Amino acid sequence: MREECADLEHLQSAWLDEQLSAPDRVRVAAHLDGCAGCQDRLESLARTRSLLRSMPVRQIPVSLLSRVQALMPVTEQRPHVRLARRVAAVCAVFVGLVGGAAFGLGGQPHPAPQVVRVPVDVYAVDHLVRTVGQPLSTPVLVNGP
Repeated sequence: MREECADLEHLQSAWLDEQLSAPDRVRVAAHLDGCAGCQDRLESLARTRSLLRSMPVRQIPVSLLSRVQALMPVTEQRPHVRLARRVAAVCAVFVGLVGGAAFGLGGQPHPAPQVVRVPVDVYAVDHLVRTVGQPLSTPVLVNGP
């Protein structure tokens, strides 16, 4: 399949249904004039569409429909019941929001961070030994400026 064919393939169904815009109609028509592969795919799509449309439409038997309706619960249509349900739903949402905020904001306070003394002199000596590559007999640490 050529690149142009792939670009226009998604428009074939709309072409059959006459749902394309004018510029797309011109593009597809020009392409179909010179592309036998796309003409074959379009004919196949038209046959499939025709077969699907010729299938009989099934109706739900009235007896089945009445049995299904009999199994469904009857809902209250009284206004005060609907109002009570709406108020309950609003309260549930409010409680959820307040509970979520309390959970997010609550909890134990964070402990004060511990101060850890780092032996910088040991790291400095190790660095000097590893970077120079020669052992040091007496390391000399220089104080900051």
